[in-house]
Amino acid sequence: MKIKELLLQNKTFKQIIIKNLSWLFLSEIITRFLTAILTIFIARILGAQDYGFLAFAISFTGFFIIIKNFCYDEIVIREYNQREEVKKELGSILWFKIFLGISAFSLILIFSFLAGNQSVQRLIIIFGVVVLLKSIFEFLTSLFKALHKMEYVALVNILEIIILSGTIFYILFYAPNLIFISYAYLAAAILSLLCSIFIAKRLKVLSQPVLDLKVIKNYFLLSWPLAIGSIFAIIYIQIDSIMMGFLGMTKEVGWYQAAYKITSFVTFPGAIIASVFYPSISKFYKENKDYFKRITNIFLESIAFFTFPAVVGGYILKKKIIFFIYGESFSPSVFAFQFLIFCSGYILFIIFMNYILNATGRQKIIFYTGGAGAALNLVLNIILIPRYSLYGAAVATFFTYSLLFILRLAAVKKIKNSFDFKVILPSFLAVAVMGIFLYSGLLTSYNLMVQIIVAGLVYFCVFLLIKKIKKNGKRF
Repeated sequence: MKIKELLLQNKTFKQIIIKNLSWLFLSEIITRFLTAILTIFIARILGAQDYGFLAFAISFTGFFIIIKNFCYDEIVIREYNQREEVKKELGSILWFKIFLGISAFSLILIFSFLAGNQSVQRLIIIFGVVVLLKSIFEFLTSLFKALHKMEYVALVNILEIIILSGTIFYILFYAPNLIFISYAYLAAAILSLLCSIFIAKRLKVLSQPVLDLKVIKNYFLLSWPLAIGSIFAIIYIQIDSIMMGFLGMTKEVGWYQAAYKITSFVTFPGAIIASVFYPSISKFYKENKDYFKRITNIFLESIAFFTFPAVVGGYILKKKIIFFIYGESFSPSVFAFQFLIFCSGYILFIIFMNYILNATGRQKIIFYTGGAGAALNLVLNIILIPRYSLYGAAVATFFTYSLLFILRLAAVKKIKNSFDFKVILPSFLAVAVMGIFLYSGLLTSYNLMVQIIVAGLVYFCVFLLIKKIKKNGKRF
């Protein structure tokens, strides 16, 4: 098969999976790498205080992103793959998305006056406009995903991060200023939205933007459990930083968010894998239950393969990782990081379970379990943050994700022929060997990058050996 056919055309199921994974991995690697570099430079040049202001503004506006989820993108993808008539409904859905984005911005504008600090208020308003633009942008990219056109998703994401990185680096080196940095986020959001609109027109993916209230009502009724569930998710993702910000712990917000940013490297493979597999999972749940189970097993095995070594390696090398990225001035981040790295592992498996629940029409379970997690997180944050600041927030987050993992696992296991947990055994055994190797101290004298590379090779080799033994055992 030619490179053009492999990476730009949809031929067979296997080829589509490889193509979509390749494009999304390329996009995420570039995006995560440049985002990490940006985070490091912003934190180092502006310091923990100003970085804390920026992190607070992003966290605050992020709380209102949930408004757009009353027309949930994954619901649109699921319906698109299960009902032919959805193609005629996309114009109405777009109007609904625009309305939800304007509603989110309006609420951000109103609540921005609670910030007190005028500079922070300006930051919040600017990021509020970004939220409005993102609500339309993410809807369009969800359509590209539904069409298995991940190359276009990758294109607009790479364009956005390149524009953002170039602009912010220029600002940091020539005129370091928080407001200028927020305008860089706004400019990147505008240009990426224009690019996605151009692609959507070329693909002819949108019907005439006719407003049909019946269509809007239908998607609202399908989406509200996930929308309310995302409110709960925002509580246990963002409320700790918001709470610390209002308590005047701006440095603590900077330290906490610095640790949190690293964990995004752990979760990004799972987000990519989920985006690639979800349209197929939605389709085959209706059409072929046996094939549905085969796909979910591959999905789970892929999640486990990336999750286990990242979590175990991150925990063992936590101090070196923080010092290498941010410097010793961020040493308070180390203790929080050891809890957050385990949370990232929970998140990856929760992503897996969420997509299965969504694909099988069980979104209300996400709502109820999310409510339980949010209630626990809120209570723990109120008790722990005033006394232990970022360390209390990290502990609260850890126990919240532990509860969510247990509740959603119990729900997914009730779905017949959903998946087989035995598929994660090779990854589990391989990471145990890798962990023992790192704890042995054989690599202590070497720098962080050498330890990561060698530990990764040990994990990969043991994983392949176990897979080969397992395969040979089946032959007999």
